[in-house]
Amino acid sequence: MRLDPKYFIPFLLVIAAICVIAIIFFNLRFLGDQTVRFAERVGDGTELLNHEFEKYFTGDTVSPADFEDVKIITLFWATWSNRSLTAQAKILDIIERADDPPVLLLMAVKDNEMYLADFRQLLTDRTILLNATEFYNEARLPGMPAIVAFNSDGSIYGMKLGYTGPDDYLFLENFLKN
Repeated sequence: MRLDPKYFIPFLLVIAAICVIAIIFFNLRFLGDQTVRFAERVGDGTELLNHEFEKYFTGDTVSPADFEDVKIITLFWATWSNRSLTAQAKILDIIERADDPPVLLLMAVKDNEMYLADFRQLLTDRTILLNATEFYNEARLPGMPAIVAFNSDGSIYGMKLGYTGPDDYLFLENFLKN
């Protein structure tokens, strides 16, 4: 069956429109599923709390569970992700204003120690830079930045995947007030 040449362009336009609609549909579906996948993969947080992570610059290992009776914020981020850097700055601002600051575990993913050296001045006994690439890959977390906030008893207070603006982290302000 041959297509009449006068119908070829309209035929291509219809096929292109169908492709655009399919791409939009599947992208929106994928984005909506990311938060659900993140929650499923983090689960109750036990695996994350008990995992041993290597500290950058010292080689020591630390587990989030080592910080007993203190609130913990874990931030999966990378120096090559602009959203991660913006999210990190927002979280540091929130923590700076907190009466009782939590432990902030900066979980660097797929990063080079050379690039991370610029962030050394942020490190304190309550802000720790860890290599989380292995955990991130094993848990197959769906994106960055990703935050998991733990109560002082080790239970999950809340989590957030991605960063679209400052309002994304209002839950952290409430977390630190309680």
